[in-house]
Amino acid sequence: MRLASLWRNVIHRDRVETDLDDEIAYGLRPCSWIDKSRGASPDDAKRAARLEIGGIDQVKERVRDAAAWGHG
Repeated sequence: MRLASLWRNVIHRDRVETDLDDEIAYGLRPCSWIDKSRGASPDDAKRAARLEIGGIDQVKERVRDAAAWGHG
């Protein structure tokens, strides 16, 4: 199973990146909704949500590391 996942990631790198971007964007929604409900502008709410998770690139790296070690 791990080899199949690795193969998918290598062959379909663009799709994997797009899927990861979509999942991160979906995960940010609740954080930004909370900040908007507190009166933050949409841009400030998005920024706060990104800061809350520690940065999008860092999240992607953690996901890739977990997947490479079979934890994802």
